[in-house]
Amino acid sequence: GITVKLTTADPFIQVTDSVEFAGNIAGNESLTLADAFEFIVADSVPDGHVVLFRVISDDGDSTWVSQFFVTARAPVLEFIDFFIDDSDGNNNGRIDPGETVSILTWVRNAGSSLASNVITGLYTGGEYITIDPPQQSCGNLSPGETSGLTFSVTADEDAPEGYLVDLTVDINADLGRTGNGTFTIVIGRYSALVIDLDPN
Repeated sequence: GITVKLTTADPFIQVTDSVEFAGNIAGNESLTLADAFEFIVADSVPDGHVVLFRVISDDGDSTWVSQFFVTARAPVLEFIDFFIDDSDGNNNGRIDPGETVSILTWVRNAGSSLASNVITGLYTGGEYITIDPPQQSCGNLSPGETSGLTFSVTADEDAPEGYLVDLTVDINADLGRTGNGTFTIVIGRYSALVIDLDPN
């Protein structure tokens, strides 16, 4: 009879059931082995990663080797853009000292598999800014789906005009899937000194 073995050297794959007995196969015939093998895909497998499998068939006298490919599917979490909405404040399109604004952020699953239990956080290591709450749930994101989130952000009353604040967007989902992005906002008016050296 013929013994069939499935192998791969791929670091993202662990074959847990690799051997199946196929019995005798007559000439010019084929045999389908249902549920013959099992393997575990690592949580960290990249989206679109191609896995090479080898199938080794042996009847004790001869060995036949064939191969096939499987493409892995995984979520890819991305930060897309942001927008400052201060329509409940002075509506000048920026955050001013003492003002509370809404910062809208958009995140997307750019991968080809569902992202489950997506949590997005907005953080800063800078001064003069309070984010409440700093984390929000996006739920599940299907492939290609975008989610918009609104964070309440307050600038301290004593924040200096033109102060730059770096903000980080952290995205986390089940199976250790992560994504991130950064952007910068200015508190108040940004001062600039223009020197004209042209005497004319």
